[in-house]
Amino acid sequence: HDPPLPAAVAPPDGTQAVALRRALAHSLPDRVARLASLCDSPAELQLLRDLSKDLKPALVRRAYLAAEQGRGQLLWLRPGSRLAAARPRPPYISFFEIQHAKRPYMERASAAD
Repeated sequence: HDPPLPAAVAPPDGTQAVALRRALAHSLPDRVARLASLCDSPAELQLLRDLSKDLKPALVRRAYLAAEQGRGQLLWLRPGSRLAAARPRPPYISFFEIQHAKRPYMERASAAD
């Protein structure tokens, strides 16, 4: 005889969602990316210029720079994903892996606070 299935769990409220995103960012510190338009250090700005020299400005505005995993490349959210459609764009993203397709996409991405 199988144990009963648990009752449906309500989605987290706003406070719980923020806590979950923070926990995710802390558990994957090497897999956090920042919106490229937030770059402010001279090193980041130079890297952004170098990486984006052949790209359209609209594409660069949607790009992210990663802290460790994916360092040295621009990363994007999958088009059509909820995060890619979010306005304003999430400033920080936690991701599980990078999938190289037309461009490098962050897979299993979540907004991080």
